[in-house]
Amino acid sequence: MNRTAVPILTRRTLWLLVISAAVLTLTSLGLATALWWLEETRTDSRQEGVVELDARPAPDFTLVDQDEHPVQLSALRGKVVVLTFLYTSCPDICPLTAQKLATAYDQLEPGQQREVAILAVTVDPEQDTPARLRQYLDANGLSGKLAFLTGDRSTLEQVWSAYGIGVMKQPLASNPKAYTVGHTTVTYVIDKEGYQRVLLHDEAIVPLNLARRLAELIEE
Repeated sequence: MNRTAVPILTRRTLWLLVISAAVLTLTSLGLATALWWLEETRTDSRQEGVVELDARPAPDFTLVDQDEHPVQLSALRGKVVVLTFLYTSCPDICPLTAQKLATAYDQLEPGQQREVAILAVTVDPEQDTPARLRQYLDANGLSGKLAFLTGDRSTLEQVWSAYGIGVMKQPLASNPKAYTVGHTTVTYVIDKEGYQRVLLHDEAIVPLNLARRLAELIEE
């Protein structure tokens, strides 16, 4: 009868198998560690640009909205307020910020939405009349989600200063009569008692995270 040959493991073969298993184990551990580190890095990076504030009172102001109705910040006590600074002819950051804030608002339940007010204060009062603000909100699907505020320049300058917003006109080289407006791109979250709670750099706004934070403040 023919017998099937059984492979014989020499000492050298056994050592090779042990070493190979060890290498594979270390590689797996290294990969797992690398994946964990990457996830931790992502988690940390999501927190960049988000600053928890010391709950000091938010400076009060009164401006007019896109419908020429007066809006006083202190009259919104009982609501969580999101306060940002934009202008209608901004070519890049402002429209993205407005859309992210609107997306965060959309992710709230209807009952929660009634307890939130999103205010955008213009940094370009010369062009941003109430009519233009209303047109901007309508054209971008923001009506009913954001109130866009304006006023005379001296009043706005006081608001900008109170919230640390630097504003500077930047004439275009191709047309000195035209300009963009360089300004500090941050957004404040103010709680129902009128205290500043969170400062967001606009590029760091994540709608889902903001919606969660708003929901937490609503429940306080």
